[in-house]
Amino acid sequence: METTSETMKVDYAVWIGLDVELSESAANLAKYADLNDFPFSYAVSNVELSRALAAEFGDGVLSPPNVNVIVVSPDGTVQHMTGQHSADELVAIATSAGG
Repeated sequence: METTSETMKVDYAVWIGLDVELSESAANLAKYADLNDFPFSYAVSNVELSRALAAEFGDGVLSPPNVNVIVVSPDGTVQHMTGQHSADELVAIATSAGG
């Protein structure tokens, strides 16, 4: 069976998981990523970045249950989506964005 990391291996895509819970620790986030075999680079947002995201996409972008996905295409086009997506769906989204 293919792992999430194997499914999401796309040479032209960079996967970044951004935790918008300001009290989250980097160590806990790293443990979570390792346990789930996610291929993402992970980071914890700071106040300035969270404010910028909310200004651009609305306050809902700061709600983890919304499962926000922000895609930046090679031409700079930005697409914001919400909701659960399978690994295969995320690969398809990245591919359609111009990979």
